[in-house]
Amino acid sequence: SNLGNTCFMNSALQCLSNLQPLTDYFTEKDYNCEINKENPLGMRGVMAKRYGELVQDLWSGNHKSIIPLKFRFTIARYAPQFNNFQQQDAQELLSFVLDGIHEDLNRVKEKPYRELPDSDDRPDDEVANEAWTYHTERNDSVIVDLFQGQLKSAVECTECSHKSVKFDPFTFLSLPLPMEKNVILEVIVVRLDGSQPIRYGLKQEMEGKYANLHVHLTDKTGIHRFMLVDVFGGTIRSFPQDNQKIKSILSGWLYAFEIPVFTSSFPLSRSDSPIDIMRKSPNNDKISDNCLDEELKESNVEELTEVIENVDNLKDPNTSDIKIDGEVVMPKGS
Repeated sequence: SNLGNTCFMNSALQCLSNLQPLTDYFTEKDYNCEINKENPLGMRGVMAKRYGELVQDLWSGNHKSIIPLKFRFTIARYAPQFNNFQQQDAQELLSFVLDGIHEDLNRVKEKPYRELPDSDDRPDDEVANEAWTYHTERNDSVIVDLFQGQLKSAVECTECSHKSVKFDPFTFLSLPLPMEKNVILEVIVVRLDGSQPIRYGLKQEMEGKYANLHVHLTDKTGIHRFMLVDVFGGTIRSFPQDNQKIKSILSGWLYAFEIPVFTSSFPLSRSDSPIDIMRKSPNNDKISDNCLDEELKESNVEELTEVIENVDNLKDPNTSDIKIDGEVVMPKGS
């Protein structure tokens, strides 16, 4: 019963079967009297019959699930590119199915040849109606009734300014999808006072940098000094810097550890790396630069790892408050 990788087919069939006018047409068996077996562009009614049988099974209420074996074999017979166990494009399958059903149910037995006249500066309504009449003289089915429309195009000569307007039929119309400009970045804030860490969701620009995250995080938490750490599986992966672009998809969790406020004798800037912070710390003012490389890196990572292990329960979203732009949206234990 396993049809292989047919998610694309399932998506297309679910979309079609949930169009009530089309489903009513097939469940009431109106298509039987419109099958055109003589259309050389069709499939002798096979596609329409198989889809009609499938829709009736889907909406009969007698099955929890349907295995469309006959429908799939029909598609593979007339479109071998779909006869494998690989994923395909759902829109390409939908186009093939609709075209097959249209030709199988085309009410026009003999298609006359028509040549569209030029628009000749006539009103758009007149040109559009004329083009649609010519189109339906060759194509007339339930698919045309429900799915097809007209797309206007105009061409103007740059020399004589003559303008030609056409109205072409379409079944699919491609539309641009709006691009998301912002991303919600989750940050786990760990304070020096040992209080319960809180996970914040901060809206950031996708092309922004971590410097902007610093500003927003300070506004929400009141923390002026903190260190960003990318943690995966209890292991520190990286220390995001202010001048780096924000990664909307991190390998693990993004932590913000509060660090002590340094005195004027030991100034600290946001661009300082973790090693710079340890070097400027008053507790490390007597450590020479030569011993900071490996030993200090290891000690720094060990200290942060210990803190991370203490708040490791934050990996369960039910154990801590979640704040979006400073507002608690999921209380602890909910």
